[in-house]
Parts: sequence; C-alpha cells; structure tokens
Amino acid sequence: MSGTADPLWLDVVGGPVAAWWHAPALGVLRQPRALVLSHGIGVDGAFGRPAVQQVALALASRGVCVLRFDPPGAGDSSGSWLDDGVVGVWQASFEAAVAEAMRRGAAGVDIGGVRLAGLVAATAWRRSGATRLLAWAPVGTGKAWLRELRAFGGLSRATLGPDDDAETPVPEGMQQGGGLRIGRGAVEALQGLQIEAAQIPAGGDALVVPRDDPPDDGHAIAALERAGARVARVEASGYKLAHETPEVRVVPAAVIRAAQDWYGVPVSTTDGAMALGTEPTPGPRAEVRGIRAGDVAAEQVVRMGPADGLVGVWAEPPAALRSGTGALFLNSGVLSHEGPHRLWVESARALAARGVPSLRLDFAGIGDSAADAAARVNHPYGPTIPRDVDTAVAWMRARGVERVVLVGLCSGAHAAFHAARAGAPVAAIVCVNPITWYWRESDPLDANEWMTFGEYTHYTSRVAERDAWQRLLTGKVNVAYVAQVFARRTRDVASAWMDRVRGTQDPRRARRGDLEGDLRAIVARGTRVTLVFGSREPGLDYLRLYARRAARDLAAAGGLHLAVATGPDHTFTPWGWRRWVEGEIARAVDRAVAEAGPA
Repeated sequence: MSGTADPLWLDVVGGPVAAWWHAPALGVLRQPRALVLSHGIGVDGAFGRPAVQQVALALASRGVCVLRFDPPGAGDSSGSWLDDGVVGVWQASFEAAVAEAMRRGAAGVDIGGVRLAGLVAATAWRRSGATRLLAWAPVGTGKAWLRELRAFGGLSRATLGPDDDAETPVPEGMQQGGGLRIGRGAVEALQGLQIEAAQIPAGGDALVVPRDDPPDDGHAIAALERAGARVARVEASGYKLAHETPEVRVVPAAVIRAAQDWYGVPVSTTDGAMALGTEPTPGPRAEVRGIRAGDVAAEQVVRMGPADGLVGVWAEPPAALRSGTGALFLNSGVLSHEGPHRLWVESARALAARGVPSLRLDFAGIGDSAADAAARVNHPYGPTIPRDVDTAVAWMRARGVERVVLVGLCSGAHAAFHAARAGAPVAAIVCVNPITWYWRESDPLDANEWMTFGEYTHYTSRVAERDAWQRLLTGKVNVAYVAQVFARRTRDVASAWMDRVRGTQDPRRARRGDLEGDLRAIVARGTRVTLVFGSREPGLDYLRLYARRAARDLAAAGGLHLAVATGPDHTFTPWGWRRWVEGEIARAVDRAVAEAGPA
C-alpha cells in the first residue's frame, strides 16, 4: 500500500470541489512539503486521470503528502463548464487546496497539473500561497488549448443534438470538442489566460516536464522564465503513453522519477497497480450541482467489498423526493466512475432531481478502487467484475433501494447484461453500445478493432455520393482496404447464418453465445431491458444478426426497449448526444419506478 487516500470536499465559491488526500503509510518518513495536483478536463481529465493518480501514489510512497482534486465542472466536483466563472473558481480551488494541505500539517505546499491544469496552476501560483510549481506538458496560453479543443471537435461530428442531419452549429462564443461544451464566459476567460502574466512568488522554482509527443516548442517554459520563475526543465517521456487509450496506457515512470528527484526522496518506479489505501468509513457529504441548476444531489464517497476496497460515489436526492428505485452506474472501459465525458455524473444528478438515488462504482483495479489479489488492474472485462456488481447491488439494497437499475456503456453494458443473465436481483438493465455481448480472452480490448460493421455501413452509405466516386477515380480511396471491409462483413453474415442453423440443433454450438435465449430468460425473470445504440455499433449488428426475433417479440410485450440513433460516436462525445442518452436512461428508470407502483 502507498498509504491512505482519504476523500474530502474543498469548500469553494461555486460549489464543493472533490478531492483526495494521499498520506504516507505508517513507518514511512513524512516529508515537510506537500503537493497539490489538479486533474485535467476533457481528454486530459478522462485519459490522464490514472497518470495523476500514479504520481500521487508514488510520491506518497516516499513520504510526500499529495492532495489531488477534480477541477470545478469536471470529475465529481460541482458545476459545469457552461458556468461563466468556472476558470476563476478553478484558480480559487488551488487556494482552498493549499490551505487544506497546510491545515493537515504541511510546512510548505507546491501546486501543479497536466496541460491546461498546469497553466491554471501557474496563474494561481502566488495567490494560492504555494511555493513551487510542477507542470507536466503545460500549455502556454488558454488560446492554444482552445485551438486543441477545436481540433478534437473536428475529429467527430460536433452537433449539439440528435438532429444529426441539421448539423446544428455551436452558438456563437461557445466552444465544443473532445466531450466538452464550454460557455461564452469560460471561453473568454481562457482566451485571456497566459503563463507569461502569472504572478510568480519571490524565489519561485518550477519543475517543467515538457510534452514529448509532439515535442514541446518551449513556449510555456520561456514564458515562465520571463515572468520570473526559476525553471528546471526535465526531458521525460510518457505524456503520449500515459494519455493513450486506456487499454494501452502505461505508468509515467520517467515523470514519477523526475518528481521524486525534485523532492529529494528515494526514487522508485511503479508497476501500475492502483493500490489505493482505504479507510472503513465513508467520506463527508456535500451538496453538488449538475449541468442544470436544478440537478442537485447530496454526494459522498463510499466504500464496500473486500477490505472496503471498492470505491463509489453515492448520490441522494432530498429525502422528501426519494423513491425506492435507484441506479447503479458501471465503469465504461477503464474510465473512472465519472463516465465517458462525465456522462454518469450528469445523469446521476439529473436522476436525483427525479427522486432517484444512484451509485457510481469503480470496479476493483479501476479508478479509485483498490486492486485486490483477484482483480486485474485496468481491465474492462476483469474476472472480479461480476463479484463487484453483486457487492454494489447488495450495498444499495441494504440502504433501502428496493429496485436497482444497472447502467453501463461498452464493457459496462457487457457487465450489466451478464449480471442480469446470472440472475442478479435487478429491476432493469440499460445497456449502451456494448461492443460485444460475450467477451473472450482472445478478443481485442480496443473498441476500434470491433468496428467492421461501422466501416461497412459508412462505405455503403457513400456509394451514391458523387464526391465518393471522385475520390475513388482520383486514387484517394484505399480500394484494397474497402474490399477487405466488405469481405469481413460477408464472412460475418455467413457465419451468423450458419450459427443460426446450428443453433436450432444445439444452441451451445453458437459462435459466441445464445443472445436470443439470454434476452428472453432475463425478461422472463422480471428484469426489463433497455438497449441504446448508435446506428453503426457492432453490438447492434450482432443483435440484429443473432437475436432479431427475440428483440421484436420482447419489445412488443413491453419487456425490451430499443433506441437507435444515427450519427453519434461510440462514447457519445458531442454534448447533445449525451443529453439524448441521459434521456433514455431517465425513461428506463421511470419505467422501473412506475412498475414499483405507489410508494
């Protein structure tokens, strides 16, 4: 263990800020200085969160206390990036975090963060009372970061809502991309943010680890030096790999060594195990606000399971509104309990406004949950996931939730489906874009490797388009690759036909599983099924190939609801599509509440 990781809330104007305090384990010499680290937002917040956790764990293992926190409007913190003052609140959060570290006994406090968080830390440096700055791959100006965000937005169709044909533009002055939607006031504040204008404390020392891919242009370091900071630049690889897709992400060992050396403590490496320390008592409660002003919940970090190693966030509505139905949100891939682009946080707080409590769970070895001996670290289909789901369902039922609705996306949808298949006492399941219904060890973990159907529908839809033929005739289309896609699709259809023929004789010979029989059995046990898909998803294709008749019959009888949207990507990155998914989840929960009858 690397010591304890205690949850807390920072009291900041604009709403509570979620934080964790990492203290050294007993017997480890505690250093006089502490470090405050901010998680990022957008891509850095989603993919980079484990890297920040690993830096905190490694420093705590060598005696350095670390307080890491979610920026306002991100992670589990209150608010939204539609709030005009969110940038100022983020800066104020550094002040509150430094004060909290001092209150806990630190003789001096340093602050830092990754990418945009490094820039915000620099601009809050002197006013926070911190002495030194640690910036990993910092961006020099808010304008530069907004340009990156626009580039991310260009990678997907950034519409505001499910009317994909209309291509509704983002309102003037706002910005959207990479799963974020930023209001006019926040955009203006970011455009005026620059390291060069940072107020540096007297004798301010900074450790800067530049971005290694693409190579850093040195602008941020030069700006810090012009502002009066003494900068130590350390070339350390790891930014790209630490922020890669979750399945190939690695521990930023070089960055960890640089940080430990900066503190003058014995240098160590880590194997990547998320061995977060645990306490038997839950964290404090705080009233937090969602993306809409009325979406308010009382939230607290809770622990359960073996050695209290499972961590989740319990969100409760006001007692007068509370129903006997609750939602359990499961990890999507190895993203933390906040969900893809914060979808679970926003959904949980919207449900609270309806009187529905919820639990956002991290499976063992993912997010803030400890990895016990049986778990696999950062594995979306780990062997302990069924156990973790059962544990969380029992925990909720012990707290008065009579009807539990399981909600999952991608591998979380797989977990929800198999929990219901195994007979878990749940009222309903909401499966959003399961890549596969029956995962095997030989299967890939990268979602992109499952997308033959999506590619096939894309190329098929473009057959009648003039510009597609122009690209073909001018040699701008990889004809061999397109042919491979169509060949794979032909094999898939033929295989499905053969499996259906064999399945009529012996269902056990089906290629992966008896989806038709499993769906019928789940509904027959009284568990309602809601399936939510983007139109190009392989899980939808599998449903249509192998269980079309069951889906049709169960839908006609009211036991299954299927919602299909044309346009969104796998994780519903554009803001409007997440609102659509949130609505489908709410309707599934409403059906469960209605079936329960009057309270």
